[in-house]
Amino acid sequence: MEVFVERFVGRQNIEHFCEMLKITTDPGQRRVLEKLLLEAQAKLNKDEEDHKKNLSIIQTEPVRLEDRGVARRPKGRA
Repeated sequence: MEVFVERFVGRQNIEHFCEMLKITTDPGQRRVLEKLLLEAQAKLNKDEEDHKKNLSIIQTEPVRLEDRGVARRPKGRA
């Protein structure tokens, strides 16, 4: 769940920085906003790539219950 919150906040930050760039005229403030925007975009892109990588691992690797510390029930028992 934390990953989804971080991605949401990242998208909100990007939107906020873009809006601020529309109204800010001071060159120093614009440089700071542009830097923050680039950093937020890079982080969001990295997080999304990591998420895709994790999904592909989950989809391609079989899950063995024994590896997860779950004991199998003896056959014939429900």
